Amino acid sequence: MENFAACCSLLGGFILSFGVFSLLIKEKLYIAESAVATIYGMICKVGLKYFGMGELVESHLSNSTFIFHFAHMVMSLQLVAVAVTVPKTFFRKNWLSIATLLLPVMAIMFGISTLIVKYVCGFGWPVAMIAGACVTPTDPILASAVLKGRFANKYIPSRLRHLLAIESGSNDGLGFPLLTLPIFLMKHTDKPGGVLSAFKDWFYCTWLFEILVAVVIGVLIGLFARALLKYSLKQHWIDKESFLVYALALAVLVTGVTALIGSDDLLAVFVAGLAFAWDDDMVQDIKDSHIMEVVDLIFNHAFFIIFGAILPMEIFNLKHMSAAFLIILFRRLPGVYLMRMLGLLPGLGLKETFFAGWFGPIGVAAIFFGYHAQHVLGERFHAVTNDIIKCVYAIVFLSIIIHGTTAPVIHLHLRRRQKKGKKEIDVYGSDTEAERDLETPHLQQIV
Repeated sequence: MENFAACCSLLGGFILSFGVFSLLIKEKLYIAESAVATIYGMICKVGLKYFGMGELVESHLSNSTFIFHFAHMVMSLQLVAVAVTVPKTFFRKNWLSIATLLLPVMAIMFGISTLIVKYVCGFGWPVAMIAGACVTPTDPILASAVLKGRFANKYIPSRLRHLLAIESGSNDGLGFPLLTLPIFLMKHTDKPGGVLSAFKDWFYCTWLFEILVAVVIGVLIGLFARALLKYSLKQHWIDKESFLVYALALAVLVTGVTALIGSDDLLAVFVAGLAFAWDDDMVQDIKDSHIMEVVDLIFNHAFFIIFGAILPMEIFNLKHMSAAFLIILFRRLPGVYLMRMLGLLPGLGLKETFFAGWFGPIGVAAIFFGYHAQHVLGERFHAVTNDIIKCVYAIVFLSIIIHGTTAPVIHLHLRRRQKKGKKEIDVYGSDTEAERDLETPHLQQIV
């Protein structure tokens, strides 16, 4: 009972106190809420131990099964929220840029991350590949904090925002094959024809079953949910409250169905959200209600507070911090710049390319992948997967702090002024502030 009361007090206290200053922190200081929540969680850990409640952190919140499933649900809710916000016409007009970020750029990110972990942390190749796969995807929760709000609406073109949102939503599911390949290699190490057998299982189990089946399930459930909702609206059967939580229920349903059959539920959830939101007019009321943002806020705050509270102190060493810093610095920028030089990212200027290359935060998805690897590999590789999770925790922590606090520096670098008579407006690439005001009039009124 004391543990429950402590959790409610700490979470409620943070949401209230942070909410009072949220506009100042996020829109004036440009500090992400995930960074504030993580630091708050670290402070709470010290306080709980001081008052003799350290068991709450060490035994309950640190439970790997709890963290795995909590991260799972946070990811599912955020992926649907991302899918609903992207206009359907964007895919047709920007398919080359989307494919470039999800295929060659992602492969380069995986290779660079694996090499850094291998030679800095001293892991073997399969273990380094697992750690590299964990930190390859761009986290949709942390990315959304950068792609929404006053900074994003004022200085980041809508095209770049949508492009990064689609990437962060889809590369978690598409990054799954990068994780399962080294897992199969480790599991088939002692078997005859181990490497060939591992690649066969990887192709059949991952690509044909987990990926293909996930896409089919996501499309079917998303289209069926959309048709059902449209018919219900036409017949006046659904009330306002049920309508507003419909997309959230869709995320929970798809997560449950695909998890039961063992398919890639993250990809299925995102695809289902895209299929459901293909009718822009129908989901506009859901977007305008901001119900998904409210639910995301509560879950995200809770997750990062817990992350800060359970953060192991042994990750703060030269090896882990060096690997984390090198990955954040070199994991994404080289691939994005190379693809721009090859003409595969049309429409991105140098400043936009820098922004797209720098802001690839690592967060909840990496933690989820790490615990998934531990669950699949089992007790036989428990010590190895523990080392992977510690490495992932270090990278996620540094990414939260760096990506969550460097927005002012990026803002000053990217901002340039263009004078029109006596009026001075901020310009980023080809978008003007006036054009962005037209895109988000309600947000501009609130700000």
